[in-house]
Amino acid sequence: APLGFIIAGFGALQTLAAAPLDNYWHNLYGIDVALWAPFHMMGVTGGIIGTLGMAYVFASEAAIEREAGLPYYRFLGLSWLEWGALCILAGLMNFTLIGFLQFPVATFGLLQIPTYPLALAASGALALIGAVRLTHRPGVALLTVLLLLLHTVLEELFVPWAIRTAVIQQGMSYRIPGSIPYFNVVDALLPLIFIVSALIVDGVAFWRQQHQYKLSGSTRGVWLLGIVITLPQLLIAPCLLLSSWDLPRVFLEQKGVAIPPDLKLQAALIAVPVILAVGVGGALMGANFGDIWRWNKR
Repeated sequence: APLGFIIAGFGALQTLAAAPLDNYWHNLYGIDVALWAPFHMMGVTGGIIGTLGMAYVFASEAAIEREAGLPYYRFLGLSWLEWGALCILAGLMNFTLIGFLQFPVATFGLLQIPTYPLALAASGALALIGAVRLTHRPGVALLTVLLLLLHTVLEELFVPWAIRTAVIQQGMSYRIPGSIPYFNVVDALLPLIFIVSALIVDGVAFWRQQHQYKLSGSTRGVWLLGIVITLPQLLIAPCLLLSSWDLPRVFLEQKGVAIPPDLKLQAALIAVPVILAVGVGGALMGANFGDIWRWNKR
């Protein structure tokens, strides 16, 4: 699978090149923890490219295995190579959660506007639709979300414990005194944002399969599916992250500044179409990537 390794290697090279440039940036401007710093984005982009490259590796080997026509072991109807591809797609979604949800707010004048819906819409649509088109099996979108949930729960169990242990053993102190990391239920359950979207994708795939329609080869109607699966994320994400179903409340005010409700509503009306457009773009990318992963043997 040389194509996948080439793509993965290019992503790793880009991330490697970003490291010294980011260090130079910090030497010039000091500590900058914002994700949107140029060389942070360069590193994140390299990571995304590398992850897509690994998906190419597993998918192409799975295509070769299917083409050979030889019997091979399946678990829940999927070969181990297809399971590997789903794990990679779940990892891509988790990478997006880690990279973007830690820096969720961009400040524009008096408004602090969350940027996390953009990443959620793009990665969710790409991974869920791509998984179904890769395997041609309804249900794999939900499996991908469950793999992501397993990943985040194990991550939340291990990482805080590892940090606390390292601090004690090495005699270090926390940057913020008293800020000791523990298991965070909200972070562990973030994949639930995608549950409804996954069920919709699987439902559409099951309906098409029952009516003898192909699950790949056409992007007609994918844009509508992208909108439909993005809408639940817009409702569930504020509930998980802010403990509120109030969508306008997502547009947080700066401390000490009162924002008129009509201004917050106007900002929401501007942002929601942008988020839906990003979801459509992610859906189209997922459909095209999934079709390529299905037949590509290089």
